[in-house]
This record gives sequence, C-alpha cells and structure tokens, in this order.
Amino acid sequence: MEQHWITIRVVIDLTGWHPQYVRRLAREGQLQHRPSKSVRSSGRAQREYALSSLPVEAQLKFLKQPLLSGPACTALALRPDPNQSNLFASLPEVTGPERLNFSARQNAQALKRLEAIAPLVEFRSRSQRSRPTFRTVGGVAVRSMNSLAGYLADQHHPSPRTLWNWYGQYRKLGYAGLVDRVRSDKGKSRFLKAHPAVRAFLENKYLGERLSIRLVYQALLRDLRSLEPECTRPPSYSAVRSYLQQVPKPLLILSREGERQFQERCEPYLLTDFESLVPNQIWVSDHGQHDVWVRNDLFSGVSTNAAVRPWLTAIIDMRSRKIVGTAWSASPSSHTISSALRVAIADFGIPQILLCG
Repeated sequence: MEQHWITIRVVIDLTGWHPQYVRRLAREGQLQHRPSKSVRSSGRAQREYALSSLPVEAQLKFLKQPLLSGPACTALALRPDPNQSNLFASLPEVTGPERLNFSARQNAQALKRLEAIAPLVEFRSRSQRSRPTFRTVGGVAVRSMNSLAGYLADQHHPSPRTLWNWYGQYRKLGYAGLVDRVRSDKGKSRFLKAHPAVRAFLENKYLGERLSIRLVYQALLRDLRSLEPECTRPPSYSAVRSYLQQVPKPLLILSREGERQFQERCEPYLLTDFESLVPNQIWVSDHGQHDVWVRNDLFSGVSTNAAVRPWLTAIIDMRSRKIVGTAWSASPSSHTISSALRVAIADFGIPQILLCG
C-alpha cells in the first residue's frame, strides 16, 4: 500500500501525544519522518510523519476516517469540513410540512437514513461526465453507484441491499419513504377479529367480572368449545392480553374502578396522545395575560395612555404545537377568539375540531 505522510497535528490527534514527545521519538528514529513541501511562516520547513510508524491503534483510527484528502483523490464528506471537498456536504432539503406528519422518533430515523443515502442521491444527480472518482485510504476506487453504496455500507453499517432499499423508497416516495410503515393490523388478532363471540366473552370477564387478564385467559380456555364448537385452537395469551390492553382507558376505569374514579379522572376527557393526531385535526385556544404594563394607544374601551396589562388570545395546533393564530386585547372575550381564529384559518385552513379554553 502507498505510504501516507501526516502532519504533527494529525499525529497528536491520533495518539494524544505531546508535541515534544513526538519530536523526541523522531530524533531517536522511532518515528519515520521527512521534510514537508509546506513552509512555516518563520521560513523553516515542517516535518511529515509516516503513518506506518505510528502504533496500530492510531493507524486504525486514521483508516476509519471517511476518505483520504489530497491532490490524488477527492474527499467524500457528509458535512462541511474546511479540509475536504464539499461535494456531498449538504443533505437534500426536507420541508417543515413533511416533518410535521411524523413523530420525533420517526423524523430521527428518516434523517439518519437520508444522511446515509445522500451521497447516492447527489452522485446520481450528476451527469455521467461530471461524476468524480473517489479513492479510499485503502486504495479502493469509487467510480460507480454500486461501489459508492458498498463504501457507504461500510461507513454506516447497514447492508448495501438495505441502502438500496432506502434509496429506492426515497426516489419513489421522498422523505416519507424513509419512515418505517406501521402495519394496519399491528396489535390486532385475526382470530379475535373473526370470532365476535370470543371478544364479547373476554370483555365481559375483564370489564364486567373484573378478572385479571391471566384469569380471563384461563376462563377462555375452559369455555372455548361452548363458545365456538368448531374452533380447535385457542388464541395465544399474548393476543388476548394485547386485545384487552387496547380497551379505551375511560371505559376500563369506569368498568373496573367505578363511576367516581371515572368522574375524577376522565370527565372531561381530553385526548393527550399528540402522536396519534395529524396537523390541523385539533386546535386549542386559550387566553393569557402578559406580565408587563404598557401605555394604551390601540385598544378601544380603555382610555388613551392608560396603563394596561395586555391579554394574548392564542390558538395552537395540538399535533405540531405550532401557534397558528394570535390576537391581543385589553380584555379577552369570544371576539378575540374569533379574531385569532380568522388569522389561523387564513394561513392554515379550517381544522376538524376547535377546543376553546
């Protein structure tokens, strides 16, 4: 393999040695070195050190860097680096509405995958003549999409096939294609869906008789033949447990803990699982008074130049947590809600539900 020469600063970064210790090893012949072509501001020539003379751990650390930068090759960088080429320095643009459709976990997953395939997207967007040739520190030339995918697989650790799948989904569906799709029947039992009598039996035992899930399952095993004479194989315990755990919490509290607990904990019942919503599904409005006094030169019904603590009426989208409409007043009312709502609808359209505080 071709010998690589590095500066003392790179040696220090790889080994953690002090500069004086590096120079002493060079004087004693334990580090191979040579004069560099670059010259310091003082006019003295710098030294370059042979990578092969460093400890194995330092060499491996160097070889794990993305690509060797230098005149003989072009460096591949996913993020800007003043010492490397910026051919692949930026990710494809992702708009705000695209991100709002997914949870924080899903966005993190999609961005990580987009970062992995970004060089493939950029490489393909170039014409055949303008596609550069890369060379890794191991001497492997990267001239095609397949070789680039193999290199990226080594860097990001999925298989090349997985990278190609992400790349194909991104070309087909865009940013949304990088998010794992949830199966429509996830958490649902085909057996229970096909046997309503068994579902009713489970709900009666669990909600009516208030048995534990384990006792409900034992009762099902005992009475299954009478419920479904043609059924020879019962559902699994995990399927029964999953079905009963999906009972709406208000119904569960009312049935198993009583009406008083239901009133204290569920009335009024407000949906707080934001990730199950979509933008513009539910808007919430409320008032809040600023902790500051101002001189009135705007609000009607209040003397000019009178001291006022203004009120803010805001409307927020429950899914994205974005404030979509605002209105200030000296005294909040239904009129300020209407004003804030008019602003929100003009910018974002009409929601499905509006909750007024």
